[in-house]
Amino acid sequence: MQRQQSASHFYWLIVLAAAYISWYFYYVVQYAVNIPYLDDYDAILNYILTFREINLGNQLKSLLLPHSEHIMIMTRVVSWVSYSLAGKIDFGNLLIIGNGLLVIQLAVLYRLFTPYNRFSVFYFLVVVLVFLNPQYSPTSFWAMALWSNIWVLLPVTLSIFLLSNPKKWYWALPAALLSLFSNGNGLMIWPVGFLILLLDKRSLNQHLVWISTAILACGVYFYLMRQQPSSGIFELSNLPFLPLNILAFLGSYGALLGGKLGQSMAVLVGIIVVVTSIFTFQKYLQTRERTDLILLSLMAFIFLTALAVALFRAEKGLSIIIGGRYRHYSSLAVAINFLMGFRLINFRLNRLIALVPWTIVIIITVLSFYRDIGLRKTTEWRTITDYYNILNNQLDV
Repeated sequence: MQRQQSASHFYWLIVLAAAYISWYFYYVVQYAVNIPYLDDYDAILNYILTFREINLGNQLKSLLLPHSEHIMIMTRVVSWVSYSLAGKIDFGNLLIIGNGLLVIQLAVLYRLFTPYNRFSVFYFLVVVLVFLNPQYSPTSFWAMALWSNIWVLLPVTLSIFLLSNPKKWYWALPAALLSLFSNGNGLMIWPVGFLILLLDKRSLNQHLVWISTAILACGVYFYLMRQQPSSGIFELSNLPFLPLNILAFLGSYGALLGGKLGQSMAVLVGIIVVVTSIFTFQKYLQTRERTDLILLSLMAFIFLTALAVALFRAEKGLSIIIGGRYRHYSSLAVAINFLMGFRLINFRLNRLIALVPWTIVIIITVLSFYRDIGLRKTTEWRTITDYYNILNNQLDV
């Protein structure tokens, strides 16, 4: 009987998750514009135009050219692939295919979900709804950002999975290197990896290999960055509000309203994320379960990203911290928070209480699409206008 019920729950998970993911990609196809957006002109279009005529060796070197404060090897690679296959850059396809990265990350999260009697496999649908949403459409509909800011989650996650396995830890090194050269916050994989080795009480040899590789790789990274200095200026800002900015970054998924109320909601969700992570850390110290270590490591990566953004990108206060550009990290943090919660709660919840998170997540999901439609339309109009003015009037509005 229990096996039949479990099979039924899995069936409905597949059906509803497939329906929702199909709807999400229908939404992406509807609003994906085959026109460069913002930094796409320099990071992709001008890059291809500049380097398409040079020899293969220099083209390979160009993959590591910095753009602003990032080295974005995958953005460069997919640009070359698109140009090589079609003789042009199809930004619409880059967006549609790039959003598929989110589904891969979801599949990885499913590996970290263990159904229990109190939480059947159907509960993973909450994770799907939380992680895959249009709240971060300023990133997921921007080719350059999509193939750097969202792509970086995959090599980071792969590195964490491999490093948490004592028998395969060395394969985490190339994954970590790919993370480093995929996006600026890929740097965070090195301290996260050190944390894994420390918590898992690995040998001195593993520590030395990881640390020496990190020093060499980061040295190369900053050497490359110095060859083409960024036009951006990084200054510490809003330091008195650093804790609030970090919490707001972590919980921006819950900021559905504007103004102070939305900021307060983000901070509240951020507090819940931190508290759940602390309880999971305490649980890990007692049980030493690998799944908890992976969840904590993923959360540590998000924490360090939040710290960097709160230190160097908070010049306009909480409004930029909870903006859509970074909300994919918050969505991932809240999704991980649910996975942690499923593992922490060891008693059967009252049905009405269990219904509360479902209701909240469904409301947030519906309102997220409702709010984003206007943003997609205005962004589309602006993108087309910018492109027309650059093409015909040599202007960039």
